[in-house]
Amino acid sequence: MTCQAFAVLLLANPFAAAAEPNPPGISICGSVCLDNAEHAPIPYAFVGLMAPDFSMAAHATTEASGAFRIDNAPALREGYLMVQPPPQENANGIGAYAAQPRIFIYRGETQMDIRLPAAGSIVLMAYSPEGALLRWQDFQKLGTFAGQFTYLTDMADVSLPAVAWPAFDKTARDQGQPRELGLPALVTPPGTGYAPQVLYWDVPGYGRLLLRADNAGKGFSITDPGQTLALELNVELARTAVRDLQRSLHAPRPEADALVEQLADALRQKDPAGRAAAADKVLAAALSLRDDIVFEQAKVNLSMIRTGAVRVVVRDASGKPVPGCKVAIRQTSSDFLFGVFEGSPYDAKAFGIARDAGFNFATVLLGWDWTDAANGHLDVQGIEKTFGLRALRDQGFVVKAHGVVWLQGYGILPQRAHSMEPDTLRDAAIDHEQLLLKAFGNRVGIWEAMNEPNATNVLGVPRPVVHEILRGSAVQIGLAKGLVSLLNGAHEGDYGRRFSLYALNGQPQEDWYRTYSAFLEEAKTAGSLDEVEVIGLQYYPGFRFNESFSGLQGPVTTTAWFADLLDRYAQFGRRVHVTEFSVPSSYGEGWQSGYWREPWSEATQADYAERIYTIAFAHPACSSITWWDITDRKSSVVTGGLCDAEGNPKPAFARLKQLIQDWTGSEAHGETGEDGSAEITGFGGAYDVEASVPGAKTVSTTTRIREREITELEMTVQEKP
Repeated sequence: MTCQAFAVLLLANPFAAAAEPNPPGISICGSVCLDNAEHAPIPYAFVGLMAPDFSMAAHATTEASGAFRIDNAPALREGYLMVQPPPQENANGIGAYAAQPRIFIYRGETQMDIRLPAAGSIVLMAYSPEGALLRWQDFQKLGTFAGQFTYLTDMADVSLPAVAWPAFDKTARDQGQPRELGLPALVTPPGTGYAPQVLYWDVPGYGRLLLRADNAGKGFSITDPGQTLALELNVELARTAVRDLQRSLHAPRPEADALVEQLADALRQKDPAGRAAAADKVLAAALSLRDDIVFEQAKVNLSMIRTGAVRVVVRDASGKPVPGCKVAIRQTSSDFLFGVFEGSPYDAKAFGIARDAGFNFATVLLGWDWTDAANGHLDVQGIEKTFGLRALRDQGFVVKAHGVVWLQGYGILPQRAHSMEPDTLRDAAIDHEQLLLKAFGNRVGIWEAMNEPNATNVLGVPRPVVHEILRGSAVQIGLAKGLVSLLNGAHEGDYGRRFSLYALNGQPQEDWYRTYSAFLEEAKTAGSLDEVEVIGLQYYPGFRFNESFSGLQGPVTTTAWFADLLDRYAQFGRRVHVTEFSVPSSYGEGWQSGYWREPWSEATQADYAERIYTIAFAHPACSSITWWDITDRKSSVVTGGLCDAEGNPKPAFARLKQLIQDWTGSEAHGETGEDGSAEITGFGGAYDVEASVPGAKTVSTTTRIREREITELEMTVQEKP
């Protein structure tokens, strides 16, 4: 399983009145200024000292000079410091911010100078189906991920340093400004191309989805500090969905035209609740129609993307063309890799079920600690027995080595790695991988150079050293004969969480995480991506992980969004593998994870899976997709297996089995013309070819059809004696 379980930041109400006075303690002094060249003071900012449980311990307000002093503060060794600039009321009566409010880690400091960046606020004005204005507490009830229910990205869905913070209207102010009654705001430095994202948006009739509002493809802008942009979220989500629908059209669709008109009608509604209700209907219809159109187009495209042809020229013994010769081709293997994973120890039965269904690719998690060499020597037999690399190859699978280089805890890294200096760790990781390459490289087809370098770094290895590890790993994989190197990560797994807590130096307290595409750009610049041949993408929509991963839950995207994701990563000019994919087949009581169309069921799992596999197979950059966990016996995603815990196939298994058979079992026939040639089309892969003509021996050979290419093949027939 490859997911980093993030701690949930659960804030008490820092805006409520202070708790009972603490016993006399220390004095904390400092200043709050803008983070600019002038360090302009921020007067009347609230500075609150909070205990580790986020209860308010003491507070003060900055003076006109920006200075503050908290007297009789408890002598906390650790806690939090909340700094909120004074809200500025806009024309709509909403109090927002000209500087970014923040929560800082506090470790007993008594003197501090705090810098806040200038900022504006994007306030989300959203309405329920009943017409009520949704407040902070309403969004929280829909669901959170590590405390987040909204975050800000650019137009490429890369997370940006915005803080989710409540903004208060008159209703909230009249009740003392409790956080729960605030309006969600994304407080961000000025800039352009902004797209607010909501993680769990209830779309009537179409699920609980992660959606973005991007100003119909143009992005939003904050031009000046203190600017407040109040978005009618229901309307903006609908505008974005209609724009996305329009860009997916390859031909006019009356249903799409009708939605454009319905959106225009919604915008003409006089009151915001009425506009929201009308926009909700447009949103659901536009999302559904776009999903259908992208799916339909993928089914059309796949025959063009995934097929090639063989041009067979048949001659007699004298070299003359033979017309009227019957030519038959039969596919024996597929170039596209349909993968599965089942955790160790090796389960021959589970992998046998998958292989019989046509899956041809198996991932094996070879964690460093689990394969560590004793006295410099690998336990080759023990590793083989546990992970079954040779057995998988003998079953007909192409094998991928996964997790060999991974800066992860829960047993992945050996204990000795935790005390190594960064350079020593780099060398030790590469050396261990080299031992595995020598022992098992001939049983593996694809070798992961590094797993989740954008997200996982439990040792705090400096970023330049991580890039050295990645490059060193990819280089030595490239030197191994016949191996393909792959880098693995999920597009997003943080959703702006790292911008919820800061160190006093102004940097996020946990600043390792990067959106995967941003990390890849960084790797290009560092040169660590140069030797990587394949971009691996994890994709776990609507997940509920098992308790080994703290039961973490996450949002879900539409199936059409997945097509956008593949387009985005194809821009790196490498093949793309969807390395990990799974969705639940049930929706348990108390779950908050996202779902598509309806709460997860076996039928919905099958429908979603069919669309994702079809879109992947039809995308020219994608050459593999792997389902994570064959069975529910120890599945990372709760009920995310293709089979239940007893190994009984679910509808998703049957659906994918049929798709794989349709896409990998090409058999076709042709007849040579006067020039002795016949051109026959098939999906990319290896083929048996037979040519037969009356009065001559049937001859056979093998060939390979390459996607979007024509393979030339000559065959000679001999007369029967």
